[in-house]
Amino acid sequence: MPELSDLYGALADDANRAALSSPQALRRRADRRARTRVLLACAVTAVTVGIAGTAWGVLRGPSAEVVPAQPSPSSSSSSFSSPPPAASSAPAFKPPTSIPATAMLKLPAANRSDIADRDTAPTSGSGPCKAALPGRNQEVAQRNRETSFHHVGDPGRSSAETINQNITIYKAGQAEAFMSQLRAAVTACPSVPVTGGRQRYVLVPLQGLGDEAFRIESTRPLINPLDEVDGEVTSFSVYIRIGTVVTSVAFYGGEGHTTPRATDLQIVVDATIGPLRKWLIP
Repeated sequence: MPELSDLYGALADDANRAALSSPQALRRRADRRARTRVLLACAVTAVTVGIAGTAWGVLRGPSAEVVPAQPSPSSSSSSFSSPPPAASSAPAFKPPTSIPATAMLKLPAANRSDIADRDTAPTSGSGPCKAALPGRNQEVAQRNRETSFHHVGDPGRSSAETINQNITIYKAGQAEAFMSQLRAAVTACPSVPVTGGRQRYVLVPLQGLGDEAFRIESTRPLINPLDEVDGEVTSFSVYIRIGTVVTSVAFYGGEGHTTPRATDLQIVVDATIGPLRKWLIP
């Protein structure tokens, strides 16, 4: 076996015999090696992607199709695959031509008197200071009824307060004219002279009772049997318009000598608006 020193000597002889490459040749050889490494890396990447695509195709199966992604429509796009649904509309209000009995107010059982209701003749009134209002020739139909109101707690059921109700169907535009003219009349004439002093009117707008509504409070001197002024008494009249229909409810104390309670007035209003809505609002 040759000695280690002999092997080193042989290696030195070979190195002396081999020609060394020039610096330019060495640089060209290094550039070739770098290009070769880049090409190998690209080839490996391409093979990897190809394998991944083949595997996905196998998993999806032979019948699957690749659907290209569609661009999302812009916010200003207005195209539809089918026409947009039409907005629903409420049934049109159909003006009535007659007034059924069921449209008149109906008091709760606790507030009904032993005095029977009675229909009264049609009326044609005027506002304060004889202000003109739409006349009978502007009406389609009218119905009037007098009802007695029993206040819970009063003795007996024949001692009652009085309700006069009027329902009028007007021709087109005249119901609005009635409300407007009556409102203007109260504003222009807030009081009138009466026996023992003056009768005063106060108009109070109401909400949630139809297309428009208000209450008129009428206060006058109370005259006793000796024809002397004995305080004041107030009555209430509520006017409600729904479409071409105006209803008025006048509420008086017992024999016109007392002022109805506010709680009782609310009962009367509720008993009035309920039947009206069932009749007029589909």
